[in-house]
Amino acid sequence: MSLKAVQTLTGRIILGILRALQLVLACAVIGLYGKYLSRASEADEHADARWIWGVVVGGLSAVTAVSFFLLSLFFGWVSVVL
Repeated sequence: MSLKAVQTLTGRIILGILRALQLVLACAVIGLYGKYLSRASEADEHADARWIWGVVVGGLSAVTAVSFFLLSLFFGWVSVVL
């Protein structure tokens, strides 16, 4: 996508939809991996580092999606999707 295409209304709607999809998928990762971490905690076992890393990355992805969406909504800041 070129910068001019992103600045149009259609481009902003598409980017908003992609950010919403990013947020939904990040929450799904956090929920699914969090369930496994909860089971490990209830069984008094050590949680696997891969599950913890997945929750951390999902959380960072959710924060990124929300912050980029708010920046573009309130300040007109445009981030280009690669």
